[in-house]
Amino acid sequence: MTWQDRYITFFKKIPSPFHLAIYLSVLALLLSFLCTEASIGDVSVAWTKGFWELLPFGMQMLLILVLGSALAESRVAQILIDEIAKRITSGRQAVFWMSVFALLSGYLNWGLSLVFSALLAKKISQSLTERKIKYNHGLLVASAYLGLMVWHGGLSGSAPLDVASTAHKLVDKIGTVNTRETLASNMNLFSLACCLLFLPLVSFLFSKRQGAQQNAIIQVEEDRKYRSVKGLPVGRIFALLMLFFFVISFWHMQSSILSLNNINMMLFITALALHGHLAIFMASVQKGLGNAVGIVLQFPIYAGLMGLLKYTGLLSEISAAILQIADVSNFYFLSFLSAGLTNILVPSGGGQWQVQGPILIEVAQQLGLSIPKTVMALAYGDQLTNMLQPFWALPLLGITKAKVSDILPYTLVFMMVGFLIFTAALYIF
Repeated sequence: MTWQDRYITFFKKIPSPFHLAIYLSVLALLLSFLCTEASIGDVSVAWTKGFWELLPFGMQMLLILVLGSALAESRVAQILIDEIAKRITSGRQAVFWMSVFALLSGYLNWGLSLVFSALLAKKISQSLTERKIKYNHGLLVASAYLGLMVWHGGLSGSAPLDVASTAHKLVDKIGTVNTRETLASNMNLFSLACCLLFLPLVSFLFSKRQGAQQNAIIQVEEDRKYRSVKGLPVGRIFALLMLFFFVISFWHMQSSILSLNNINMMLFITALALHGHLAIFMASVQKGLGNAVGIVLQFPIYAGLMGLLKYTGLLSEISAAILQIADVSNFYFLSFLSAGLTNILVPSGGGQWQVQGPILIEVAQQLGLSIPKTVMALAYGDQLTNMLQPFWALPLLGITKAKVSDILPYTLVFMMVGFLIFTAALYIF
């Protein structure tokens, strides 16, 4: 057995994402007692309070997964994705272009990237298996996950967009921070360019290890079953009505077109319109619901974990301990590291910024350092350890039928490459 085989085999022993969520929760419970002055009552309240805080967001994620799957089940979408998949003629091509697509779409919007990269990976997998072309399924799915390593420095990044608004909670301390200083900064553009250059190359080189997905051909046959229903296409008519009201409301509300709610609305309208008939649409939705078990079960667990960190003061203690050794020379790097560590326990960029952001900003002001760069240091740390934390991979794993142990050998390497890129950016600029 080669060292590559030993490396891959090692990760087969990794527990499921649900097990990891439970283990991390127990760890957070212990740390809450050991590192804070919270009583058992305080800890209980913190966990229970947090447990339900992600329900709206969890529903958004459930819908983006189910509606995205329903869209992919439509005849038009299948033809389009099949055409793209057919142009892939080797395993190396598959992982390279999958990486590029995931990174570019992740910069545009993390939710959009997650669902469409998953759907494209699934179709490429099916197409290659059908044509008996060998490929590495785990690497393909891992490449589809790469959008989550650039998202916080992209157009849907929680922290940069929050500080650019006039209503964020630190506006009295730092004012508003224009996105030209964060998302459009030379540092961030350099980071994105390096990710686009090196990460697809890493995927390409990794693809020397071939391994075909044996059961994908069965899935191909299932997907191509398409029921025909006669009669008035009520679904398509209602979709047009929904589109009319959506456009009018969007015009009046002036919300971001790339918000999760708007993405879900567009997915709902498009999927319903393409299917045409309600019965077909419902059947495709029911099929997609089978992939959503991980979201339903794990989002509340992680929400409880976030509650522990937030309401017991544990996150503040962890961040403060790391930043005690901070000075002008290492502050940005330590902020980056602390954000990466925190993201393993709090896999929500927006939630992490709300809790950890004020601590980092206060230290940055004390040291007289750049606020925009501090914001981006947190963003880089948060997005980097997504490659280690399987929370955001749940929709992807559900659609592609992969396991976390299949992708982790590769996402870990992506994380190490990303660590070098983001560290270089923080020290160069």
